[in-house]
This record gives sequence, structure tokens and C-alpha cells, in this order.
Amino acid sequence: MATPQFNLPVFSSEAEEAEWLDSHQDLISEWFATAARAGTLKSGIAAERAISTAISADESSVVIRIPQVDLVRARSIAEGRGVAYQAYLRTLIHEGLERDGSKAD
Repeated sequence: MATPQFNLPVFSSEAEEAEWLDSHQDLISEWFATAARAGTLKSGIAAERAISTAISADESSVVIRIPQVDLVRARSIAEGRGVAYQAYLRTLIHEGLERDGSKAD
């Protein structure tokens, strides 16, 4: 899949940039969702949330057993990042698959 291209305007000041970002939140969310579906997001809170949102539209449910110590650690890390631990775990799985898939190619 091709990397999505987004055309962000050039701003003359931080205030102008902040105003534009504030007034185009739906567009920015769409850009993040598109990049999440394309697998081109890297890391960070915004990336995790976008991946979680994009995945939820076409996800399947699966049950996995995770050692309690790992679950507690995941919850703690996710809380520190301001995301739900399930979204954080999905992000970790996605990133691991992308990394390992790249090695297999």
C-alpha cells in the first residue's frame, strides 16, 4: 500500500498554525485514520489513538491469555500515555507484526 500524502499548509506563525489545527480537527483525525490503516504511523499517543480508531472499524474479537504481571505493566504504561490498555496492547501487536513482517520480506 502506498504511503498516504497529506498537504499541510505552510504557516507564518505558531498562532496561525494553532488556529488552523484547531479549526481542522476532523480533517486531521481523518488523516491519522488513513495513515493508521496504511500502517504508516509510528508511535506516540496520537498514533495509538488513531490506530485504535482505525482498527475498531474492521476488527475481530479474540481472547488471549496474558500473564498478570504483563497486564499490570501494560495498564500502567497505557495510563501514563493516556490511552486504554486494550488500545495500547493492540498497538504493540500491530507494531510487532509490522516489524516482523518487514524482516520476512
